[in-house]
Amino acid sequence: MSRRSFPGGKLDETDSTPLAAALRETREEVGIHSNQIEILGRLAPPENSLSGMRVWPYVGFVYPPETRFDKESDTHNSNAHNAAPLPSLPLSSLTLSRQEVAHVFHLPLAAAVSPTRLHSYLFRGARPYHAVSVADLIAGPGAVHSDQGPGDQAEVRWIVDPEQRDEVGGGREGRLEVWGLTGWYLNVFLRTLGVYE
Repeated sequence: MSRRSFPGGKLDETDSTPLAAALRETREEVGIHSNQIEILGRLAPPENSLSGMRVWPYVGFVYPPETRFDKESDTHNSNAHNAAPLPSLPLSSLTLSRQEVAHVFHLPLAAAVSPTRLHSYLFRGARPYHAVSVADLIAGPGAVHSDQGPGDQAEVRWIVDPEQRDEVGGGREGRLEVWGLTGWYLNVFLRTLGVYE
């Protein structure tokens, strides 16, 4: 089943904190090393997933592989001038875990706020939030797919769960969306930025 979610997973014996687990899982799932990540902070209080897992959300800036974040000096060693915009991470630089990741894609801010993509729901039946339609982004030319060879066209399929047990699955009403807990945390992030009210 296809699921839209941020990297993450269970703490294991090597993890000293939920943040350490998040960094390890990010490296294992998509090949982004901790020295590429500037942690900006914890995004929100933890929530429980439908499977009962406690989820601790963190937000950070991910630098491209050739630009390493120096945690000691709180700077990045890019050749760019400090006033220049920070570069986007090229998705082609990722190394996807075939067991855990089928697709990665950019969700531009313009797409995350586009009224034609937004569908209103209640998170856990009580708190309003927007799900974001992403089918065209996953199947689009900028996406990266773990089972796609050079020149292959990706076939994106997902299973719609009529009982809606999986909050980050095929979405409701057959739409491929970022929704459920992932959608909730995306909304928290956009509210924090002042994009959503």
